[in-house]
Amino acid sequence: MFRQPFLSVIRSCRGNAVLFAVTFFFLLTVFMSFLIMQENRYYYYTHDAALYGEKQVFYFSSGNPQTVELIYRAIQEDGILPEIGYVTISNKEVTGFYWDGLFRADSGPPVYTPYGRFFTDEETRDGARLALLGIGYISNLDDKESIWTNGITVGADTFHVIGNMNFADFPQSDYGLERSRVHSPIVIPLNTFMNLHYIAERLRIEFSEPLSKDQRDHLDGLVKKNGGGNEYYSLPAPRNSKAAQNFMNSISMFFLLMLLALICVSNIFVYWVKRESVRYKVYLVYGATGRRIAWIISMQTVLIVSLSYICAIALTRLLVTMANIEFITALPAQLYLLTYLIVAVLTVAVSCVRAVPLIVREQMI
Repeated sequence: MFRQPFLSVIRSCRGNAVLFAVTFFFLLTVFMSFLIMQENRYYYYTHDAALYGEKQVFYFSSGNPQTVELIYRAIQEDGILPEIGYVTISNKEVTGFYWDGLFRADSGPPVYTPYGRFFTDEETRDGARLALLGIGYISNLDDKESIWTNGITVGADTFHVIGNMNFADFPQSDYGLERSRVHSPIVIPLNTFMNLHYIAERLRIEFSEPLSKDQRDHLDGLVKKNGGGNEYYSLPAPRNSKAAQNFMNSISMFFLLMLLALICVSNIFVYWVKRESVRYKVYLVYGATGRRIAWIISMQTVLIVSLSYICAIALTRLLVTMANIEFITALPAQLYLLTYLIVAVLTVAVSCVRAVPLIVREQMI
């Protein structure tokens, strides 16, 4: 079943060495170009997955401040869930923020401050009277300069302003808030928020690692046990849907370009079939059916595509390693395999659609 196509492609390559070299070179070039672009987009996928944290983010909102604090304490004291990386407890005016300094330390502070700095670990732990302000909030102040010396006042409490945040406005719905680390224009350390007994309307926790199914079920049960029944909450997602969608959208154009390139390469396969017309004539004379001819051509195509694809992976990995390119990440084995199957099916389909009718209709004989 496989022996004849394998021997056939060996004979064809030996008899058409130049044609084989041209076909191999074009396929290798197409596959390497696509793999480099795909691995580049996968690099950004891994960063998007970390940024969105869909598998790690828990969001809870309630009209009862005691319920919000109760849920937070229950999660904080739970021994089954992963460690907490980020926590925000907020109302419409003020957000209390906690950051475990070891969580994503290589990425820097969790909130970008164009001017100033984020809270230090000591300031967060001690509940310092410090604040970060959104740029939209600052732009609406009558005296924008005085805040850096006089601070700002929230109710009866005064805070020293140490920086601004790159936020002009904030989501108003739970759906938008659960995706944002900052929920209000004034950010203070979480311990400060709790010590001053500010009203807690929303809780957002980003765990240090993705939750398993059992951990998600445990968290769901914990919320139902401690909640009042009139709140909104969302559990960490089982997969990184948004990052995956961005990844698929970004490589869809590359797939289209690769398809067009494979259509061009199919012209070489068609020419190759024409060069081998005598051999296929013999097959037909000895009773080979059109289906059998299609099988032989398909297997020849798969063998050449497989060889080209394997070499493309090896050369791409070698190139990335030698050049020390940082914005390219190796794909998971499943994604390499899926790409190969798609490429093989497309190439075989395009080649057979164009080449087999020439044989079956005996236009070459």
